[in-house]
Amino acid sequence: MANKTTITTVDAFLKGQNNTANNTTACHADGKSYLFLFGNQIACKENNRIKFRFCGWNTTTTRARLKYLLNQFGLTVWTKQGDLFVASFSGFNGNIKHIKINAHDWYYIDDLKQQVEI
Repeated sequence: MANKTTITTVDAFLKGQNNTANNTTACHADGKSYLFLFGNQIACKENNRIKFRFCGWNTTTTRARLKYLLNQFGLTVWTKQGDLFVASFSGFNGNIKHIKINAHDWYYIDDLKQQVEI
């Protein structure tokens, strides 16, 4: 279960609203929405497309924010031995199709969703 900070800021980000809670900020400007964690931009929404990144910080807090965001689109993220992976909820029937992602790169949610759906 996501904590209150995660829920309120990610929900505000998705709705194009401004919100700050603890270390996380959602803001909307120039037709774009942004999500920041400790001042690092971890997500951006523009023209109904959302991209995200870990900014090199594969931490529990970064994963929590981005996992809640990805969950809204039927995806999840986890780490194993320091590596990050993304998969679709539909894969949790024992036949998981997942991809490894890099903590420094930007990823579009809709592109990842197409890659991991079974």
